[in-house]
Amino acid sequence: MFNLSESIAALADKIDRGGRLSRSEAKTFLSEAPLALLGLLATHAKERKSGKAVFYNRNFHIEPTNVCVFNCRFCSYRRPADSPDAWDYSKEEILAQVDSHRGSGATEVHIVGGVHPRNGLDYYIDLIRSVKGRMPQASVKAFTAIELA
Repeated sequence: MFNLSESIAALADKIDRGGRLSRSEAKTFLSEAPLALLGLLATHAKERKSGKAVFYNRNFHIEPTNVCVFNCRFCSYRRPADSPDAWDYSKEEILAQVDSHRGSGATEVHIVGGVHPRNGLDYYIDLIRSVKGRMPQASVKAFTAIELA
């Protein structure tokens, strides 16, 4: 099916038998194995754990603000603070959004937005705690790498 080097074939066999790769083996495998083989082995590993069952979450998104200090070329979402198109929800407005999804079966609250010049780490910690307090059964998936940085 695949034309593989001996070392990649041996690693593929190890994975297919349920073995774990070392960090260096994983780096080698990731950089040298065909993408289709990676997908095939990932499918086999997943099916060993949970068969053909498929899992998903039910989430909703909260975007607290589109005000952002950055001006990334790819982003059409961001607005400067003085823009008439800018929005910045209060904590109460954000929690009202959470409340509107209580009882919906949601398993995840996804929060992303702009990098607001006024909001620091304490603001976001409080926001996550408040959201989790309103919907303790849901996971909170929040912020992109740039927002965290």
